[in-house]
Amino acid sequence: MFEAKDINYTYPDGKFSIKNFQVTLDSNKVIGIVGRNGAGKTTMLNILTGFIRDFDGALLYNHQSFKRKNFIDLISYLPSDFELYEYLSLLDNLVFVCKLRKIDADQDYLKKKLSEIGLLDRANSKLQTLSVGMKQKFFFLVATLHHPKILVLDEPFTGLDPEQTVKYIFKLKKFVKNGGSIIFSSHILDFVSEISDSVLVIDDGKILQSVEKKNGTKEELREGLDLFFKSFSDE
Repeated sequence: MFEAKDINYTYPDGKFSIKNFQVTLDSNKVIGIVGRNGAGKTTMLNILTGFIRDFDGALLYNHQSFKRKNFIDLISYLPSDFELYEYLSLLDNLVFVCKLRKIDADQDYLKKKLSEIGLLDRANSKLQTLSVGMKQKFFFLVATLHHPKILVLDEPFTGLDPEQTVKYIFKLKKFVKNGGSIIFSSHILDFVSEISDSVLVIDDGKILQSVEKKNGTKEELREGLDLFFKSFSDE
C-alpha cells in the first residue's frame, strides 16, 4: 500500500501550491487523476515519485517512510515528456537502462522482451525512427523492465490512435492483474473510466472530488464524473 498524507507544496515563486493532498493506492488498484491544464496533476505525480522533495507531509509504503533512494525499484514513473537516446538503437537503449538500474539481463533476454511487444525487428533501429505508438510500447517496456510494484504515468494516452490506445489499456490491465498498482493522469474521461477504480478530480492544487467505482462498472464511474463536472460548470 502506497500512501500520501497531508501533502503541501508551494513553488519557489509562490504562484502555485499543492494543498492537503491525500491518496491511498492499494495493490491491484488503479487511481486516475483528472483536471484542467495547470491544475497540478504533474506536480502531484512529481511529488509522489520523489522528483520534488521539499514538501510538507509524508509518503509511506506499507506504513514505512517512502524515500526514493530506498524504494527506487518499487516504483516506475513515465512522465509525458519521457525521453531516451534518440540516436541509439532500441537494444542499446535497453542495455543502458539495465546498467543504470543494475538489472542483470543479457541481449537474448532483451531481444525476447522486444519480441513480446512486437519490436524485435526494430531492435537495431534508432529510437528516432519509431512512431509515437511504437515509442509508447517501448517506453512501457523500459518502465516495467525492473518489475516495479507501482506505475506512475503522466498523460499515457497522448498521441495514440484508437487501436494503440486499446492495446495500451490491455497492457495496463495486465500489469494490475499481475499484482501491480497504477496512478495516472489523463484528460480523456472515457479511458480514465475504463481502467480506474477511483478518480481524483483536482483543480488549483487541491482535490475537489473523489469518485469511486463502488459496483465495479466503468459506466458508474463515468456517470459520477459527468455529474460532478456538470455541477462544477453550473456554479
